[in-house]
Amino acid sequence: MTTELDKLKQAFDNQDVPAPSSEVKKHAIAAAMREFEQEKSTSTKGSTHRARLNMTPAGVFNYLFRRRAMKTKEKNLKPFLIGGASFAVLTLALLSTLQLQRDLETEKLISEAIGLSTNGSREDAKRI
Repeated sequence: MTTELDKLKQAFDNQDVPAPSSEVKKHAIAAAMREFEQEKSTSTKGSTHRARLNMTPAGVFNYLFRRRAMKTKEKNLKPFLIGGASFAVLTLALLSTLQLQRDLETEKLISEAIGLSTNGSREDAKRI
């Protein structure tokens, strides 16, 4: 009771595989190395004497602020967005502080109006 898969395995196992010729192997390796060297040749990599543009201070600055190397019509809105968010946070903090001061002053005026001292407790306010 053998399946077709077992028959195929047996057919492949019974086949003789010729040993690779050392001459053919050397020729294949040499061809692969020639192709690799042609792909990775140094003639297209530019000059090695000067620093690369992305390693200069201006290149690092441009990388940090994601500026494009080529002149494009895209505007860099990142500084405006950061500035707007900072302004919004500062405005909210200022308004919250002012509102808190008003609330404290109002509470103080109310407590003085009903006759409590500023050191009065809540129990004194409940009696009135």
